[in-house]
Order: sequence, then C-alpha cells, then structure tokens
Amino acid sequence: MHYRCIYTALTLSLMALSSACLSEQLRLINGDILNGKLVEKSATHLIWMSDNFGRLTIQLSQIINLDKPSDSGDFSPHTDPNPGSAPRYSGGLSITGSAANGNQSRRDWDVDTTVQRRTVKARQTVQFEYENHSLEEQRAEDRYNLGYANDWFYSDQWFWRNEASVGADETRAIAKTYTLGSALGHQFWDTPNSRLSLESGILWIVEEVAGKNSSDHLTWSWSLDYSHILFERIELFHSQDIRVSMQHAKDSQANIDLGIKVPLIKNLFTELKLELLYDNQPALDKERLDTQFSMGINYSW
Repeated sequence: MHYRCIYTALTLSLMALSSACLSEQLRLINGDILNGKLVEKSATHLIWMSDNFGRLTIQLSQIINLDKPSDSGDFSPHTDPNPGSAPRYSGGLSITGSAANGNQSRRDWDVDTTVQRRTVKARQTVQFEYENHSLEEQRAEDRYNLGYANDWFYSDQWFWRNEASVGADETRAIAKTYTLGSALGHQFWDTPNSRLSLESGILWIVEEVAGKNSSDHLTWSWSLDYSHILFERIELFHSQDIRVSMQHAKDSQANIDLGIKVPLIKNLFTELKLELLYDNQPALDKERLDTQFSMGINYSW
C-alpha cells in the first residue's frame, strides 16, 4: 500500500510536470508573462488563451517573444528580443466638442494628447490638454495643462513616480498654476485588455489667482487609473485624482473622468467622456462643482 501511494504521487507529479512543459509562455514588453496557448495569429495581433485571464487579443508590438515547449511553428513579433534595448512608444490624440454645466453654460473645444515611452524599468509620460470655452457676447476663456511624469519600476509592480506640470484655468479664475510631486504607486495588472494602478504621495501646488497674490501649499494626493476592453473592441476607462491640503484638511479637490471608446476604423475611436471637477474652496463667485460631457474623435497608436 505504501509503494502504491508513492507510485501514485510520482505519476501525478510527472503528469503535472508534463503539463507545465507543454504550456506556452507569452512575454510582454511590460514584463508580464502569460501562460497559456496560442489560438490564432495575424499580421498585426494574436489571440491567446491565457491560463489565468481566458481569451485575450494582443497586438504583436506589445510582445517580446513566445516560448514554446517544442518547435511547433514560427513566431516573430515586431519587437526587439532584448526588452532593454528598444523602448516602446505609444500615445493618443483626442479632439472633442462638448457641452458643459457648472459655473457657466458653454460650448467647448478640447484637444488632449499623450505620448508615452516605456522600457522594462521606466515609463515616461508627457500630456498636454487645451480647452477653449466660447460664450455668446463674451471673451473666450482658455484652460491648458502641460505635464510630465516619470515612473521608475523598482519591482515588477511597484513604482516611484515624479511629476511636474504647468497650467492655467480662466474659467476658475486661476491665472497660472504649477505642481511638483512625488508618489509611490502599485501596478496591479497591465495586460493588453485591462489595466489598474493606484498611487499616493505628496504634491506641491502654486496658484496665481486673478486679482490676488500667489499662494502655495502641500497636498496629499491619491490617484487611480483603470481601463478594460469589452468584446475585444470597446474600451471603458476611469481615472481620478483626489488632493487634500496638508495645512487645511477641509481644502480639497477631486478630478474624475469616466468614458468609453468605440472603434470606428483601425486606431480611430469615437470617445464619450464625462469629466467632474470638485473644489470645496473655489475662487470668489465660482461654484464648487463643474461637470462636462464631451463627444469626439480619438486616435491612438
């Protein structure tokens, strides 16, 4: 009986080992390794049956290589086999027209562009947003923000972020604003079909309010970034940034974006987005909450 148990255990171990050996591994440029099996491959993407996430559609540009247990076919992703030698670039350009309610009823033009450079250990992001708010018989008001962030991944999922930005918002009577911050972040997952990250840290803000002297204060910030692709085509996204003053806890601000991207043709999407901006201590004669719904065209690469 004792030998039979040993034999059974050895048999099960060999079967598990054989199954593991037959499993294929897909290595992505962001460092993730997906165990599973190749289902289908085209000139631009492949379909992968992941052991943990199920059926995934992955672009070849996001793949480093495919490790197979045997020579069962050729595979040549459009990336350098050495992930540290070739950074990957991506980005997007969004142009929208919108209707807004809050401090003002207005019609807007909104241009938002993002460029990202990614290596195994670093992620650099440059973002520029410009809005023009036109009102009947009144001078148009502008809002812009130019920001840069550098994320250093000191482990597979933990990263240290340093960021800086400059901007202005005439609709909220802010002539100029500068920020400089540092935060600790955690990338829970970052697959071709879904991503989720959280970060928290310290942000120094300098604001020049129209008609007043400039003021500066330290804030605690907490940010979230999430997206998920449904039916291999439709993308849902959500981001938020909450800031609380470290000198006056009642002074806080929240920026929340909710949206959906529906594909039109390759790399071109219709984007529907709801933006919420809440400031519990706004400038004089300004409301606490601004809401903005926008619909436009987004191009991603």
